Amino acid sequence: MSKVVEIGDCVRDLISGFVGIVVKYEESMFSSDRALVAPQELNEGAVRSSYWFDTAQLEVLTKQKIKRPMLISGLGIKVETER
Repeated sequence: MSKVVEIGDCVRDLISGFVGIVVKYEESMFSSDRALVAPQELNEGAVRSSYWFDTAQLEVLTKQKIKRPMLISGLGIKVETER
């Protein structure tokens, strides 16, 4: 099964209007797939919380807005990937 929402996508929750970047994705055999969405803005100077949403209620605004870095184990080097 192909997922529409991917890590790095900028999404909006259709119910609450929450906008952010998908930072984690979970697939489930017995319930809906879910995505952890991190906000892109601060709330009065403080970091806002990330929230879990069912992927069915997310609208993709920008695909791969943030590219996922690849870590080279033990060296601490980050390399941009084309995932």
